[in-house]
Amino acid sequence: MLKEAVYYTRMARGLFDILRLPPPADPRGRLRDQIEHRVERFAAQVRDYVFATPDHPYRIMFEQAGCQYGDFENSVRSGGLEATLRQLRDSGVYLLHAELKGKRPIVRHGREIPGNGDSFLKRGNGGHWTSRSGGSRSAGTSTPHSTAYRAYRNCYEAVLAEEFGLAGRECILLFPILPAPYAFTTARALQHVELPVSRWFAVGGNMRDTGHYRVVTRALVAEAKLLGTAIPWPEYLPSNDFTPVVRHLEKVSARGRKSVVWGIVSPTVRVAAAAIEMGVSLAGVIFLTGGEALTEAKREVIEQSGAEVHPNYFISEMGTVGYGCSRMRGNCVHVFEDNVAVIAVEREAPLSGAPVQSLHFTTLLPLNPRLLINVEMDDHGVVGPASCDCVLSRLGYRTQVDGIFSFSKLTGYGATLVGSDILRVLERGLPQRFGGSPADYQLVEAESEGLGKLVLRVSPRTGAKDAAAVREFFLKEVRALFGGSLTVREWRHGDALAVVLEEPEITRAGKVLSLHLLEEGARQHAKAGRR
Repeated sequence: MLKEAVYYTRMARGLFDILRLPPPADPRGRLRDQIEHRVERFAAQVRDYVFATPDHPYRIMFEQAGCQYGDFENSVRSGGLEATLRQLRDSGVYLLHAELKGKRPIVRHGREIPGNGDSFLKRGNGGHWTSRSGGSRSAGTSTPHSTAYRAYRNCYEAVLAEEFGLAGRECILLFPILPAPYAFTTARALQHVELPVSRWFAVGGNMRDTGHYRVVTRALVAEAKLLGTAIPWPEYLPSNDFTPVVRHLEKVSARGRKSVVWGIVSPTVRVAAAAIEMGVSLAGVIFLTGGEALTEAKREVIEQSGAEVHPNYFISEMGTVGYGCSRMRGNCVHVFEDNVAVIAVEREAPLSGAPVQSLHFTTLLPLNPRLLINVEMDDHGVVGPASCDCVLSRLGYRTQVDGIFSFSKLTGYGATLVGSDILRVLERGLPQRFGGSPADYQLVEAESEGLGKLVLRVSPRTGAKDAAAVREFFLKEVRALFGGSLTVREWRHGDALAVVLEEPEITRAGKVLSLHLLEEGARQHAKAGRR
């Protein structure tokens, strides 16, 4: 409780700093300047933060690879940044997702390298606003953001407003309340490009589970309003009911205006599905979504409602990776090459056994609070050139990542829970409570008619008779994880979790995997990447 109080006190201070920021001056020019100078500015950061610090984890990796700073600088200038990053990856200069999270030690060439997530923070680049990634019973990975960094990121909204023709549209948020901070930063960024938010629809849970989050959310909204930000009070949706959003979109359309909805993928799909059931057309509505994979099934539901949808790709530890443009299909985005460089390495997914193109990220922006080189975030994607003629391509974002999804994390409904954390619940908590062995419980992340679903399969061998009791115990255990209260709130509202007393599924290789993460999607996208 004390840690949360300190965290939200800092957030209030950080929000005060962010809300006082002026609109970005010449956002296109600022982004273009960083794109043009990305290589030399990144090289300077490697010199100043890595090679100037003898015990820096990356410095030790470079030494093990036999690479001095002069070698690195010559390589990026002559051979290109991405080619150099791939050579470094092959030589052991990289970071696994679990290593960044502090869940396993950093070991290269048989030597343990001291370090954790904080080892990669840049000195002097922090601020009072802190974002947290999802995690285990620990505090997750915290990333402090300076006001200068937030101001730079506001440039993205200005470019997106131009690409999607958002001027004159009514802006609506479909974001959860705290502990997720998306609504506050999005509302301020949109106001800077003259797109004030009119409504904020949120899944609020019940007062017993989320009362303190509602109180703090209301306090921060009040602070934002006092500082002149057009952010509305959150309107809590009834359980498993998205019709209020549809009714509002219908009213906006009846007034002759168009809408843009910013939100998490699964809730936007639920809005579209509700509109279809109600016989309401969402023609003219644009959904700008993120937080989880925009699969083809989810896209089809949204487009069937008459709306259009475009994904974004954001990672807490490194910021905005990219946005899809108005011409892209699939779960595809332009890589924001001012902020990150991306390479893909083929490997076998640890939880499904399927071959995937594992994305490795390197942070380039000097204002980014972390310097990360070849960090594997357990996401799949196919990297290639962006061939579309759009605002983003003309600005210089000419690389795309297609078919993005996580292969070791649950990301449905915008929640992010690491697979290893869920495995502890499946393989320890459930067997201890209901009997059986770890092989008797299996969680499958799947889709049904475009809607994300989780199915917990429980072998009859366990002797469990009451599926409802198993479901409540599982939700209780998930709630105990860091970020779990938000996750359970979203799962309950969307009726996303089902428990069936049936044998776990067996893979073609005869394996019983405790956690299936869209395995078929992984197999299809991997094939696409090898064509």
